Amino acid sequence: MSSAQAWQDHGCYKLNSTQYYDFGAILDRGARGCEIDSNSLDHRDPAAEVRRYLQTMYFIRENYPSLNDGFALQKLSNVTTAVYLVGSNETPTEVGMWSISRSPLNVAQDFTGLTPAGNTTVWLVYTNMNHSVKYTFDCVNVNYTLLAPFYGGRTVKNLFWPYEEYTLIASTKEFYNNGSGPYFGCLESMALEAFAFKAMVPKDQWIEMYPVITSFSPGHDARIHSENASFITSNGSVEIPIEFKFSQNMSCESVTANLNFRSTTEVGILPNIKVGSISCTAIVPTESPTYIGALGSVWVWQGILENVYDGVHQLSLTNISNAAGTDRTRVYYRLTAF
Repeated sequence: MSSAQAWQDHGCYKLNSTQYYDFGAILDRGARGCEIDSNSLDHRDPAAEVRRYLQTMYFIRENYPSLNDGFALQKLSNVTTAVYLVGSNETPTEVGMWSISRSPLNVAQDFTGLTPAGNTTVWLVYTNMNHSVKYTFDCVNVNYTLLAPFYGGRTVKNLFWPYEEYTLIASTKEFYNNGSGPYFGCLESMALEAFAFKAMVPKDQWIEMYPVITSFSPGHDARIHSENASFITSNGSVEIPIEFKFSQNMSCESVTANLNFRSTTEVGILPNIKVGSISCTAIVPTESPTYIGALGSVWVWQGILENVYDGVHQLSLTNISNAAGTDRTRVYYRLTAF
């Protein structure tokens, strides 16, 4: 679907709702969408954060059968309280954080051989608090502790970016409820951002998400006026800086070799990368995404596009390799630039 004017024309909701409390006052951009010209542009941006979030979700489900088909869902612990929200008609809402596990049902399911992760249990921690909270726990007190579905002493790693690690200590809760060890692993503290969630597995069962493009400049479906370009040459073409950011360190040569152009212009000339303009660097510090679960940016390719004439230009990147040569983007990207 190309640019759709209807997305902007119908972008302002002016009515209220009796179902949701104070709905008209909290709409924000939903009440102003018809005033935002970018709403009528094409939104199929392969570098969009929401796409990266969904890519990660699909990858995790494909590689960890427990999350895709596991029948066993067990609540391990929680730190919650009841609050009464405005407009709730005195109905309590439970807020705080939860720790649960997802795994195959032993008597009916066996995922061995489906993926390298097989029957690996996944530890899910999440919160519905609307602000950041650092929780502290007592691993001796089983009534106020953060239990993990793994033994104490194991190191677990988050499947979502930025892939942080935690080393579990032993709690006093028996793993098999048989009067002796081993004991459930426990953490003494964990900081969670607003509405954060984590999916953790033992470090030796962790499978990294394949690399993806996390940002493209000047941007998908960008509209650039010739007179606003960075440099106008004597032959009437322009030069435009471009950059691609990725979630892993990538092969600079692979990006350059697999960057292709398709243009529709009156003069019929394709743009090209200016000789000597390419640079590839790690991003320090790494750039975090806006949305929990989306991949962040750790590496950037930059160059200058020359011989750009008035028209429509498409940039394509095909199956780029990471720097280690162990994985690729696995995707054919088409980024309509300008």
